[in-house]
Amino acid sequence: MDNKRIRMVIELVVNEETLKEKDLTVKDVIEGVRFNEHDAIDGFEITTDIPGCDCCSDYFLFAGSVVSVEEIEAPKVNRLDRINAYKSNEAFLKATAEQKLQFETQDLIEQIQALKPRIDELIVTGNACKENGIEMTGQAFGGHEGYDTHQFYTNCWSHLVGFVGTRDSKITLLGIDAGGACGNWNFRTDGDKVYSVYGKETQGPSVDDMKKFLKKFDEFESSFYAYVDKVIEKQQKSVESVIAEATGRVKSNPSGVDEKELDL
Repeated sequence: MDNKRIRMVIELVVNEETLKEKDLTVKDVIEGVRFNEHDAIDGFEITTDIPGCDCCSDYFLFAGSVVSVEEIEAPKVNRLDRINAYKSNEAFLKATAEQKLQFETQDLIEQIQALKPRIDELIVTGNACKENGIEMTGQAFGGHEGYDTHQFYTNCWSHLVGFVGTRDSKITLLGIDAGGACGNWNFRTDGDKVYSVYGKETQGPSVDDMKKFLKKFDEFESSFYAYVDKVIEKQQKSVESVIAEATGRVKSNPSGVDEKELDL
């Protein structure tokens, strides 16, 4: 059985000082008014969801009066019409969700493609490190391996954003490897092409893959460059130390004659 309905018109007075203090207008109040069930009486209370004007102790709304009360007919619901519309509504919702996914996918692709100059520089720098013997493959196989152990290749146990490939192959891509319990997917990009690999099948990039790549890209980039700079700086200090030591020996014995021979 349908419930009966009553329309009630209520007139309220709004505290003008509060309006000025909160920088509000009457329109803000109208849009913010809410009817809440009351936990102490059989009825409801009138309040607002405007911060600072949402409880009975602020005296924001006062001097209310009921202008009129009348019984109204509840709208008739044709259940069959609603059932018949269910299938078309589902199709509409699905099409809307697919369109939203397309827009989101394209937006993420464009964000990644905007990183191409930085991706290109990372790839060039990575290959230079390979050619000159700067290690980038971490300490050992293990789930806790990360940038702090100079692991800059992505792999199926750490799932880092990183270079794609092995020590013996030229770097051409960045990506994320999954594997194991995390699923048989891998993400790849060169800053131009953006795609995912499921097993051996190449597919369009997933939204989750791209979001993770974008979220972790800055960390990968900064960690990699910081590591390379640290390795080079450490080596440079060693070179300077060796040169300084050799220079000191020359200065202490400029003739180059063996000191034992001079004793003879």
